[in-house]
Amino acid sequence: MTRAAVLVIWNVALTILLLLPLEIGVRYFYREPYRRTSPGLHQSAKAVWIDPDDDLGWTVTRSAEFGALEQVPYQINRQGFRDARDFTSKEAGGSRRAVVLGDSFTFGVHLPDTEAFPRILNQFLGTGWDVVNMGVPGYGIDQMVLAYDKYRDVLKPKVVLLVFIAEDIERVFEAYRSAEGLSKPSFDLFRGKLRPRVPAAGSVFDPLLDSSRVANVIYFNGYRPWQSRRISQAFVRRLADSVAAHHAQLVVAQYPMLDRKTKRLTHVTGVFERDLSDMGVIYIDLINVFEGKGDPARFFLADGHPNGMANDLVARALLSGWPR
Repeated sequence: MTRAAVLVIWNVALTILLLLPLEIGVRYFYREPYRRTSPGLHQSAKAVWIDPDDDLGWTVTRSAEFGALEQVPYQINRQGFRDARDFTSKEAGGSRRAVVLGDSFTFGVHLPDTEAFPRILNQFLGTGWDVVNMGVPGYGIDQMVLAYDKYRDVLKPKVVLLVFIAEDIERVFEAYRSAEGLSKPSFDLFRGKLRPRVPAAGSVFDPLLDSSRVANVIYFNGYRPWQSRRISQAFVRRLADSVAAHHAQLVVAQYPMLDRKTKRLTHVTGVFERDLSDMGVIYIDLINVFEGKGDPARFFLADGHPNGMANDLVARALLSGWPR
């Protein structure tokens, strides 16, 4: 055996000896390895508040069971969104139409329709506007954009408002949501372009992620959020291009979340701002509207969703940045 070969063997052995205690320690604190959910592998266990949708994963159910459970008289149309009217190309009273894309914060979960911010915003804008609430609980950035794609030609909006929370960014990474109990569309980036993931296809990282808990934790805490941001950015750019091509205007806003341990508001920065600025898209960070308003916790319900007071502040802030 040559001297070079001996040095290589010793270096490999030394590396293993150094990493072994780290691997043992990480396995103690992270007992279950993370595995990215894959399309086509998960059995449906549909939650009570949703119905399956082949294109979007799910929409909100029209079942009376959901309304009874929530004790809120939700009005859900045939398309599965919070609107008393089914989607048609005819605008209400000849007014201009705006659609609001979002998740449960936009939907207004636990709140009557009059306290959801899309309805409050519509009241502030007046009769010249028809604001359609397309927020669906559990949606990620990807599903919001896909919902716009699906109903764009029917609704023909003049303004598109996408309102997201920090969690919506990492939701794009998965192909299944346990809270909703349903699979969802899932994409990756290939040479900078969005590509649907293939059902039941594993990742090239899987052997390493299964054998090394250190690599698994790095993947979960490093690669997953990084890739989630890239996928979300690609979807928002796609939305901006589509909205502009249809001679409409896009507004993107971030709704802050309440950290229930610290009672402080949290948000993310640097995800969309630069891209949107270069495209001439309005970006509004809604965390600023809560400054100087006292304890942030008084604007949120016990489960972390905003209340009517928060939505009133948010609607006013959106009104101030509304396209003219």
